[in-house]
Amino acid sequence: MSLPLRTAKYTLAVLAAALTAQALGLLNPMTAGVIALLSLSDTRRTTLKLAQERLVSMVLALALAWLLFAGLGFNMLSLALFLIIYVPLSYRLQLMSGLVASTVLVTQLLGWQSLAASYWLNQVGLFAIGAGLALAFNSYMPSKEDLILAHRARIEDQLRQLLLTIHDSLRQPQARRGADLAALAALNQELEAALTTVLAERDNRLFRQTNYDVHYVEMRQAQAQLLEQMMTTLPDCFLESEESKVLAGIFYLTASQLETANPGTYLMADIQALLAYYRERPLPVSRQEFENRARLFQLLNDLNRFIALKVAFYQTYAQDWQTSQD
Repeated sequence: MSLPLRTAKYTLAVLAAALTAQALGLLNPMTAGVIALLSLSDTRRTTLKLAQERLVSMVLALALAWLLFAGLGFNMLSLALFLIIYVPLSYRLQLMSGLVASTVLVTQLLGWQSLAASYWLNQVGLFAIGAGLALAFNSYMPSKEDLILAHRARIEDQLRQLLLTIHDSLRQPQARRGADLAALAALNQELEAALTTVLAERDNRLFRQTNYDVHYVEMRQAQAQLLEQMMTTLPDCFLESEESKVLAGIFYLTASQLETANPGTYLMADIQALLAYYRERPLPVSRQEFENRARLFQLLNDLNRFIALKVAFYQTYAQDWQTSQD
């Protein structure tokens, strides 16, 4: 939620709650505004969760306060006992989000020093107005779909560039270099930002929720980790010219078929064929050749896992992706 939208929601919710409580003749109408302010959150789901927790917290607080005030009177001893019991209970029941608002409601009752139902219903009304209007104002939450698509495009472009970097290094061994740390760092930063966005968007969907975008980012994060491993292995791979070209071609194909719509199954077949080709070649005769062959297989196996992640994701969400394009 952007800062201007957050500011507008906070301001309007507080004013609307306070004015509504005042129009209904409730005592301490600004308390409804404070409850509305405390109940607003960044997503619809968290706002609803806060409202539910605070409702339970308020009922618990008012019931406990009534017992103490009725038994011990309206005094500081009753308030102290209330806090001694209520605070640990809130922690135990995971209702800490309602501690402040409920305590304010109870202290107001202490000030009125009355067990009359009208005062207690007044507090229930303040809570209902504040929490209800917070839910109403947070029902409007702009979709982040365009931002998610932009994240996805940048992630795929950055992954593609890293794959092409490996391709170029294999085509030109003399120019081979280690991991492009800046590009990897930029990719990881983009992935973290994308994950934050898709989690917020998911929590804004109360009735039609999907984990597609979340799992997409998690899949790309796993691929980024494998890319980092491959680029770390790459400088130690001393391959013959023909081997380098064949392997470079696989990386090029992977880069060209990185988009979401591509299932990646053909790439898996290509890698399996390449692995079979290398297995049929004569065994290494020196330690250096053996180490080079081991690094080659590590690179290929990492690329195989890289593509397998995409294949598994596509098989799980192919229908969701096709639906989103309709």
